[in-house]
Amino acid sequence: MKADIHRILTVRAVGAQAVSVAWDDGRTSTVDLAALIAGTPVLAPLRDETLFRRVQVGEDGWEIVWPVGPAGSVGEDAAVDAHHLERLAMEQSGAAMPCETFRAWRAANGLSLTAAARVLGISRRTVAYYESGARIIPRLVRLACKGADLELRA
Repeated sequence: MKADIHRILTVRAVGAQAVSVAWDDGRTSTVDLAALIAGTPVLAPLRDETLFRRVQVGEDGWEIVWPVGPAGSVGEDAAVDAHHLERLAMEQSGAAMPCETFRAWRAANGLSLTAAARVLGISRRTVAYYESGARIIPRLVRLACKGADLELRA
């Protein structure tokens, strides 16, 4: 699994709850973590901008962490893994579709997993992977959903 995940080379806070991440493939992403922090109780301390700005790269570049323990030690609970961070970066940039949006699209059109697969020209298993968040939903699928909306409502 880690072979599919890009490693984080550097990270720095660029706002009250956003980070700039340099990846091992040469890309740089700005990721807004506000919704993640708001919805994850163990990350609640990161609402403090002073603490949030202390972000650093975790072990071997597989996560970002914040020093929340005694004497500046890194607290394991205050971390975001590279896979989740990259998914957020892709979703926020429009390169990927959030699974919540995909689920809402299927529900709004009254499609079963099988029917959604047929409409999009992909396997039922892939639809299930997308809905569960097990796979990142590519931009092409997001665009196909928009196109399918037009056909399904005609």
